[in-house]
Amino acid sequence: MLFPDDLNTMLNDERQRGIAEGLRTIQNHPPVPDDFMRPRQAARYLKVCLRTLTNWRRRGYVAHHRVGRVVVYARADLDTMMKKFRIGANRNL
Repeated sequence: MLFPDDLNTMLNDERQRGIAEGLRTIQNHPPVPDDFMRPRQAARYLKVCLRTLTNWRRRGYVAHHRVGRVVVYARADLDTMMKKFRIGANRNL
């Protein structure tokens, strides 16, 4: 017969095993480099909406990389794009 305390102990043991396995999985994957960003992070960095960034990518305005199906942007590429389209404040009128 299974008592509530036994069930609680079994659930806690299983939860601890799951947490330990999750930690092992995280530790085996290298961290994402700071110089690469996912689309939402890149849009936030550029202070534009995600749709605008997607349109720029499709039109070829901004360089991107694909890792499988995942799109990532290099911080240096985003900075270069912004410098390319910069409108100078000291234009001769």
